[in-house]
Amino acid sequence: KPLLVYTPALEHGYTPESMLVNIDVKEAHDPEVNVQELEGNQIDLRTAVWKSSNGTAWWLYNRLTPQVGMFKLEMMQYSDLHPSDYCDATSLGGFTNGVSTVEQASAYAALANHGDWVEPTCIVSMIDATGKDIYKQGETVNVYEPKAAETMVDIFKGELTNGTAAKLGWNRQSSIEALSKT
Repeated sequence: KPLLVYTPALEHGYTPESMLVNIDVKEAHDPEVNVQELEGNQIDLRTAVWKSSNGTAWWLYNRLTPQVGMFKLEMMQYSDLHPSDYCDATSLGGFTNGVSTVEQASAYAALANHGDWVEPTCIVSMIDATGKDIYKQGETVNVYEPKAAETMVDIFKGELTNGTAAKLGWNRQSSIEALSKT
């Protein structure tokens, strides 16, 4: 949801306080239904992330269009995207072939890196016969606008104290800053 829906929404003028509609996803599955006409409770974007609201993510993704969100994954070289993934169901992780943990971790790292993505690797350095480090990190790709990425990171910080991850008690157990998305 943060990678495909909420961070792109922040790039398109939404704020953490923007009011969204939490629709019934079962109703939204009907291909005859206009998702934007479905009714539901109002919820702000920040709370929708904290509560991991499926109906809000579906509604907003439909409004932005799957092409907007999926383009972000294309930029980060997700390897097994399928043409049928360009639908509202991917807002909730409904991918034809799934995605890998490495792809997800590198995408979330892009948010932490102010929107910049670097192809993931386990290589830290390569030392030649003379002792010189010859490793060059891959090219950086700016996937998200820095302000949008930083805002999403701020929302993740609140997830640990106000969202579905609050029950972990992280802030009571550690002084280390952490981000969370359940």
